[in-house]
Amino acid sequence: RVVDGRGRDVAVPRQSRVIPDAGKNPHWNEQFDFEGLEKPGSYTLKLTVLDKDSLFGLGGEIADWLVAEDRLGSATVDLGILKKTHNFQDMELVIDDGWFVDSKISIGLNTRGGWGN
Repeated sequence: RVVDGRGRDVAVPRQSRVIPDAGKNPHWNEQFDFEGLEKPGSYTLKLTVLDKDSLFGLGGEIADWLVAEDRLGSATVDLGILKKTHNFQDMELVIDDGWFVDSKISIGLNTRGGWGN
C-alpha cells in the first residue's frame, strides 16, 4: 500500500502471488508499478507479509478459505528518502523483531529518475 501522511491510500493496494511450499526463504521477484502519484516523495510504502495456511494442511480453495493467513510482520518505507535515479535502490527491511533472529524482507525501489532527492 502507498499512503499519505494521514494513512489514506493514494494508489490501489497491490498483492503478490502466493508461493506454495516455499520454505523459510521464499523469493517472489515481482514488480509493482505505482504510477501517477501526485507527490511520491511525501508518501509511505507499507508492506505486510502473510503466511497462507490451509485447514490441517489440506489443499484446495475451501481449506484455504476456512483459515485466516498468519501475519508474519510488516515494514514501512518513507518514499522521501529515495534518490532521483534510474537505478534500483536495494533495502533490507525488518518485518519482525525477534528475540534471537529478526525476520527480514529484501526489496528494490526505483523512481525511474522522475523524482527523489
